[in-house]
Amino acid sequence: MDLNRKRLTKSQKFNILSEHFDKGTPISELARINKINPVTIYNWKRAMGEKPKETLDVHEILLELEKLKKENNILKKVIGNKEVDLEI
Repeated sequence: MDLNRKRLTKSQKFNILSEHFDKGTPISELARINKINPVTIYNWKRAMGEKPKETLDVHEILLELEKLKKENNILKKVIGNKEVDLEI
């Protein structure tokens, strides 16, 4: 087994490919920066399709939803107080 072999997560691969697709960074440069063989990056590109799709993090989405619900409730209270003030 090669001890120098890197194991990258799907997220890390996505980030590297995003540099190529979004910023136009050449694969050869990405390979040099990340110390990966360019053929490996081409294989990722082929395996993930032409443009990779980021996977959804359900936990992160639920946390954001809870945050937005709390903000919404606060705003409703503020608006309700303003309406009362206007009627007085």
